[in-house]
Parts: sequence; C-alpha cells; structure tokens
Amino acid sequence: MGQDTEKRAPEVKICDVTLRDGMQVLNRNALIPVRMRLRLAETLQRAHIPYIEAGSFVNPRIVSAMQDTTELFAQLRPAKGQQLAALVPKLKYYQQMKLTPHVDTVALFISASETYSLANTRMTPAEAVKNAREVATAAREDGYRVRAYLSYAFREMLIAPGEMPTDTVELLCEHLLEMGCETIALSDTDGRSTGRDVERMINHVDRTLGLDHMGVHLHDLHGLGLVNSLIAYQLGIRTFDCSIGGLGGNKIVENSIGNVATEELVNMFNGMGVATGIDFDFLLRAGRVVIDMAHFVGDPAPPSRILADQLLGVDQTLRKIDVG
Repeated sequence: MGQDTEKRAPEVKICDVTLRDGMQVLNRNALIPVRMRLRLAETLQRAHIPYIEAGSFVNPRIVSAMQDTTELFAQLRPAKGQQLAALVPKLKYYQQMKLTPHVDTVALFISASETYSLANTRMTPAEAVKNAREVATAAREDGYRVRAYLSYAFREMLIAPGEMPTDTVELLCEHLLEMGCETIALSDTDGRSTGRDVERMINHVDRTLGLDHMGVHLHDLHGLGLVNSLIAYQLGIRTFDCSIGGLGGNKIVENSIGNVATEELVNMFNGMGVATGIDFDFLLRAGRVVIDMAHFVGDPAPPSRILADQLLGVDQTLRKIDVG
C-alpha cells in the first residue's frame, strides 16, 4: 500500500492545512483533544510535509476549535526542513502568538471580495491590507517567515457571472509582496471556480508579477479541485494547499466545502511523475487519524475517495489511535 518517498528533489511544495482549515469544520465544537491533533501533526511530519499549518490565533468565542492552539504548538517538535505555521489575522493575536513556541511562519489573509471581507472580518479590502501589513511588519522584524491567503482570487462572492477583476487581484498581490510574503495562496474560497477562471487569473498574474511567489488554495465544491490543481500546475504554479481527507470550509460561506484532499493531490502528482517528496504511506496513516477524529465527534468520514478506497472497510493494518 502506498509509495516510497521520492528520492528526487521535490518539484512541487505541498502545504497541508488540515489542523487549521480542516479543524474549523471537524472540530467546530472544540471536542477533539490536543493529544489527538498532536498525533495528526506528528504523522504529517513523518510524511515529510514541508509546510504544516497547525492552527490559528483568533477569537475563541468565534472559532472555538482554535482555543487551545498554543497548547498544541507547545507540544509539537519542529522537524528540519518543515515549516510550522499559524494563521494570525490581527496584531493583537500576533502578540499572543509571539509567546507560543515552535511557530516559525505567520500566515496572513485578505480578500479580493469586499462582500466576503466585510462578512468575515468587518473590514474593507483596503482596511484588511493595512491590518495585514501591521502583522507582517511585526512578524518580519521578529524573524518569522510570512505567507498570505488571497480569498476569492478567481471569482467574486455570490455575484454572477462573478469573474474577479484581474487588476484587483494584481494590486492586492503587489501589496502582499511588498509586505515580504514568500507565498501568496490564490484562493478559490467557495470552490465555484472553473478551469477557465483559474487559467485567466494565473496567466494574468504570470504576465504582470510572475509566479515565483504564487500558490493556490483550492476548494472542491463541484469536484473540480484536482482539475483546477492540474491546470494551475500546467500554468506554472508549484505551491499547493490541501488538507487530509478533503476537510475544510468557512462558516461565512454558504454550503462551504472542503479543500483539495492532500492524498488525492499527491496521488495525482505521483501518477504524473512529479516529485513531491511526500511519503504516501504516512499520508494514509494521517487519513486514519482524521477518520478516527470524525468518528470521535460523530461526523461522517471525510469525502476523500482515496481514503474510502484504502481505509474504510478495506485496510485493517492501521489500528485506531488511543485518545485517552
């Protein structure tokens, strides 16, 4: 079962956001204990995931799943060549993050959609840029790496036909690059983007800014997540966000759906002969942990077809974890 870790240097960078984006949905009532999430983080490390976003520093009354992010990070042990990141949306939460060990990368987010920005943060895009710059400046001064999410980078929220203007995205990307972001994850926040949307925006950004600092953060509402990932790769994107099992979502977005599944994305690249540097067997072990988490909180198994094929009623070699 699975495949050996690639010996070649990775050609793509896989960024796993299960413990942040995924837990916003699966752990929405803050029931999954730190010990269980720590097991997932350690399994992702053993899979050689180069970027693991393990949590966020936000208002615990709004996102209760993240209320013990500090405790989780305190128990993590950094691994050579792997980033441990946290989403930090505001300067006041940055001060809390600074007291937390083992975080080396600060993730920011802004939105190209004013509708979404106001609903999610009560800030206009311009105000969100100013806010993000404050966090980025402090983080860089303190020696942290910085990356960013640009929500609704391909389509506008709730507006038909909904194409996001290319000059809007270009300007916001310019601001984020000026802040020192090493990666900007162009995000299909509600999963409605088509291959045409992805091609249009990435081609524009490539012409105007280049793709050296660009990645994608794709959701999978209509089953197009892998298709859009492949198109992004063919256009020159080499950094991809994903989550084990295809977990993820946002309560602001109606009918929110999860991210591209890490194991499905890696499987696609493996099949293409694209080196990922990922140990696929440990991705499946991470999938076993996520399935157990879903059982623990009474949720259905995650939507990943690979996990359903490989683990649900088929493979009994990975025993359930003991959560104490």
